[in-house]
Amino acid sequence: MSQKYEQNQESAPPHSQGEGQSIEFLQDISLGVTLEFGRAEITIGKLLGLKKGSVIELGRSQDEPLCFYANGKCVARGEVVVVNENYGVRITSIETPLGFEDQDT
Repeated sequence: MSQKYEQNQESAPPHSQGEGQSIEFLQDISLGVTLEFGRAEITIGKLLGLKKGSVIELGRSQDEPLCFYANGKCVARGEVVVVNENYGVRITSIETPLGFEDQDT
């Protein structure tokens, strides 16, 4: 059984036309972000043996940029900075989504 839905122009939402749509309404939505300093794979035995002072190598050089993830996707890269005794990240590059590389041509 199929039903056909028609939308009356008078009842259409103000931004339903596609072009020129404002995305301002998205600016107040919270989004969890993750910064990845590095990754490591260890055995359960090593995990159980961890104690205060243990060090785990992350397999990333000190000069390599961090990955800044939003919703599990790397959106930027950066470097660690200290701001008023707190860690922060200086964004050094923004990742370009596939298909958006040469929009000016």
